[in-house]
Amino acid sequence: MFGFNIIYDNSSSFSVEGDDFLSYISEKKEKQISFSYRRFTKFNDDKIFKEDKNFIFGIDGVILNLSELKNSYGISDYFKLIKHLWHKKTYLMPNDFKGEFTGFIFDKSTEKLFVFCNQTATKAVYYSKCKGSFMISSDVSTIVAFKAQIGVENILNKDAVYSMFTYGAMLENETLVKGITRLNASEYIVIDGVKLLVNKYQDFNEIGYSTNSKKQNLDLLENSFEHALKLEYQKDLEYGYDHIATLSGGLDSRMNVMLANNMGFKNDVFCFSQSNYLDEQISREISKKLDLKYQFIPLDEGNYFKNIRENVEISRGTVFYLSAAHFNYSLEKINLEKYGLVHSGLIGDAILGGFISNKPNDFILKKMSTKFNHKVRASIDSYKKYSSEETLKLQNRIFNLINVGAFTVENHQSYLVSPFMDVDFINTCLSIPPDLKRNGKLYLEWINKYHPELTKYKWERTGFKPTHFWKTNLSRYSNKIKLEYFRLLKKEDRLSMTPVEFWFRNNEKIQLLYKNYFDQYILLVDDSSLRKDFEEMFKGNVFEKAMVITVLNFIKENNISI
Repeated sequence: MFGFNIIYDNSSSFSVEGDDFLSYISEKKEKQISFSYRRFTKFNDDKIFKEDKNFIFGIDGVILNLSELKNSYGISDYFKLIKHLWHKKTYLMPNDFKGEFTGFIFDKSTEKLFVFCNQTATKAVYYSKCKGSFMISSDVSTIVAFKAQIGVENILNKDAVYSMFTYGAMLENETLVKGITRLNASEYIVIDGVKLLVNKYQDFNEIGYSTNSKKQNLDLLENSFEHALKLEYQKDLEYGYDHIATLSGGLDSRMNVMLANNMGFKNDVFCFSQSNYLDEQISREISKKLDLKYQFIPLDEGNYFKNIRENVEISRGTVFYLSAAHFNYSLEKINLEKYGLVHSGLIGDAILGGFISNKPNDFILKKMSTKFNHKVRASIDSYKKYSSEETLKLQNRIFNLINVGAFTVENHQSYLVSPFMDVDFINTCLSIPPDLKRNGKLYLEWINKYHPELTKYKWERTGFKPTHFWKTNLSRYSNKIKLEYFRLLKKEDRLSMTPVEFWFRNNEKIQLLYKNYFDQYILLVDDSSLRKDFEEMFKGNVFEKAMVITVLNFIKENNISI
């Protein structure tokens, strides 16, 4: 895994594979604080791992607005810029950054360690306290290894298992190991050697609803989106990289690709789906019209199911492995060397109304399975800390599940970006009252008012061109007819970009792989009650089976006790 590993009081002399190492010996507390950093070279000038007589600083990732910050403060030296921001804003400093980043600041004078992740948690940070030592890492398995070396047993977090079995991912800051915690979006920790403080430097719950007119809201969306696009694509140009983007039959990816094209940023594009599905048909049509280099990766037969170990490792066991396995499979077919960021339309539909139910104040997350919903941890009452249905789902659906796509791209030594994930764009969307966004109505109005050229192509979700909202309502009925028609003809592969149930039923090799995997590793679950739940879950659909396989793989690879 790429990123930082920090051990506050490394009395065990635990070593972590890395490219760079720094160490600080405390004369006051007779403790060693060790830092290691493993990086890849892409966007290398946005990364820093350095010390002077007062500080040790580290930032990993890509800071999209780094040039803007240097110009704004009149400081061209990166190290000096961070020191200036730290003295000026201390723990609120990360809010000045935009992009995909994690970082830390160690103040030698106070021996306090400050560790943070970005506003959307697209890069992971985990931490644990073990026998008086604190370990922080981008990888759960590294902390597991550290705990094992110092004689602390790694025990399965059963609450997290039931979160996985219900939602396909962890809730809040859970991991599958007791005592290992994940930083949520915009969170930071401060360690002073004895205590650990967790806080936020910004909070989406604090965004209130505006009283703007519809026109004002549309203008804000347009301006914010345009600025986010420029930051992404100019970062590629800053390093001399070509542009690459995902393109499907949805609205979100075409918003990214077509608007970027209008602004002079020409992408090479790729699509991955079942062959001849609408995603392929529509994306081919758009790319041909725009004269974009196009690559299609067929997912037929679902052979990407087989790569269990790598995909569980990518997600750190926090998301069921099939969620981004198709994306990982696709990226393996593309040579990303000449490209910069991987551009996408991630979460466009969700943040522009998709998270708003038709029941006001309905704070219920979408469940992938209801078999063990009754066993999900009682602290789900923490829902009460969210100001809206949208902020609840933003944290527990996007940041905890969908973000596995970002981890997948980082595994291929780049970063996944989307203008819809820009923090200012998210703030703008959250400030618009739910009734205006419900069912994506405002999204369609925005497209039709500012970018009618996007409506010349069908929308995969509805099968119609997105010219009028009534077509969205009509599609609820037309899609039901299509569903019954293709099921009757036993052609469910025509119903989705990833018809997983169809693939599983028709691929005996995957069926056998799952059965053998389960039969071999269920023996690791020596708690009879828990094993019974695993067995019951595995009897279910392919998603339920994949959730079980995910947990079993994590237990096996990390030698987790039950």
